[in-house]
Amino acid sequence: MSNELKVIEQQLGQLAPSFEQVLAAYKMPVERLMRTVMVSIDRLPKLLECNRQSILNSAMTAACLGLEVDGVTGQGFLIPFAGKAQFMTGYKGYNTMFARSGYTLGGAVVREGDEFDYQIGTGGFIHHRPMLGNESSRKILAAYAKAETPGRAPLIQVMSIDEILAVKAKSPGAKKADSPWNDPLVGFPAMCIKTPKRRLGRDMPLNAGTQPIIMAGAMEQAVEEQNKPAWITPDKGVIVDGATGEPIQPKTYKRDKFEIFFTSLGRPPAVREDITTYKSQVVQILDKVPIEQLRLFKKDNKEYLEKLVIEEGYSELESLLNRVNAIEE
Repeated sequence: MSNELKVIEQQLGQLAPSFEQVLAAYKMPVERLMRTVMVSIDRLPKLLECNRQSILNSAMTAACLGLEVDGVTGQGFLIPFAGKAQFMTGYKGYNTMFARSGYTLGGAVVREGDEFDYQIGTGGFIHHRPMLGNESSRKILAAYAKAETPGRAPLIQVMSIDEILAVKAKSPGAKKADSPWNDPLVGFPAMCIKTPKRRLGRDMPLNAGTQPIIMAGAMEQAVEEQNKPAWITPDKGVIVDGATGEPIQPKTYKRDKFEIFFTSLGRPPAVREDITTYKSQVVQILDKVPIEQLRLFKKDNKEYLEKLVIEEGYSELESLLNRVNAIEE
């Protein structure tokens, strides 16, 4: 191992406690993350010419997302970018993060001759029947991504080839001859599919499970569409190099009241002014109410509680939602 690699390994080792704290949520050993970073640098020595702090920032980004960065598994990559190391999420990395949040993520390119129809919003769907054969000679017309989870309408993102090429034109990596953007047979179709997957992150409901997806999408939007280096930290979220103001953070809508419904009992809802009081009241109900009434409570409040947790980002209520879902029917 060269002296430069040894220095980087030592610097990563000094950050091991911080990495370990972040990686605990993903049950990934810190040694595994550090090893994948070193493998990535060993495979692409040009990274040794990059700013050292940017390598450490990229390693922390990988830890915050819980993704390997060896460039082999397809979860994440380290690339030289404007004299700095930049972490980029691979398409398999998006698949991994969506799966962790309970979503199955799929996508494909649409080529000339394919049967394709879609609808976004209420009643959204994707219908795609590819024509088999001669894929390399049939032009790509569009690409799409679809995320599905039981009991909810699918999240769909469809992009035309013109939209995708506009993203490519802004991407600094696409200007390199060895970029996957410039590999017409394998790399370009893969990048076409990855682009709507990244955009799909904007539509994800905010909770503890989806936050890494949203941050990864925001970071890569800065890199691919604004030509600015970016990274993620556990305390500040997405930081864009050269940006002014506060770092980018997923926004959470905050309610000014919380309601506990007793519709099945013919009673008006109980209004609570803050989430702490709401949570305390629900806990009391779950601990003291007979099972017959708990079934009614589940019927009246399950959908509302899901909305709070999944659509509006009150992840601290997830344990309550789990308890409500566990009530026997």
